[in-house]
Amino acid sequence: MGPVVYWWPRGVPHNLLFFITGMNLHVLMVHKEREPVCPVRRLATGEPTTVWRNVAYPALLNRHRDLSWMVAHEIIPVRAVMHTRGMARTPACPRPGCGQDESVRHLLWECRAARDLWKEAGPLMSLCLPAGEDLTPQLVLYGVGRRPIPPKAFTKLWPTFACLKDALWSSRNLLVAKRVETTPPGWYRRNGASTPGEGSPTTPKVPAATA
Repeated sequence: MGPVVYWWPRGVPHNLLFFITGMNLHVLMVHKEREPVCPVRRLATGEPTTVWRNVAYPALLNRHRDLSWMVAHEIIPVRAVMHTRGMARTPACPRPGCGQDESVRHLLWECRAARDLWKEAGPLMSLCLPAGEDLTPQLVLYGVGRRPIPPKAFTKLWPTFACLKDALWSSRNLLVAKRVETTPPGWYRRNGASTPGEGSPTTPKVPAATA
């Protein structure tokens, strides 16, 4: 048996390996193990791959990609998360009159401040949603609805969701760090009224997360 020559012809998929032994040409298909997809613990329906694709959605600002990544991993430094790590005295939500444990879902969906924000934004969002689709925590947090959302509509919805979640998180941090109380809708109107599709939101520097 003579020398073995390996090569990949240009334009041929990289999982096909060509090699010659003597006068014989061989083609070998190389199977690569897929890396396991990181699960999304709170995802009720749909595929985690969809969530991670949405996290890296091209129309998002970098800060919104970071926030989406932390939401999917449930590692936003809210009080419930920090309390379990011994880094906050209480898990309670800092917004006046709330007192519920401040989880990621609570911050962005269950808190009264969040409910008021989504209620105000709901009529506008519904114009882009498929018939029978409503705002749900899974759609807001992960971009995964009960029905497929047309790409053109999703390009409007998902960056807008990101801006609104940023408003909830940023207004919360202003309250905790500087005792500046503002509603998320008010913060959003002043600082994030333009979505990435219309131009980058002009947001001031917000204090770092404080438990």
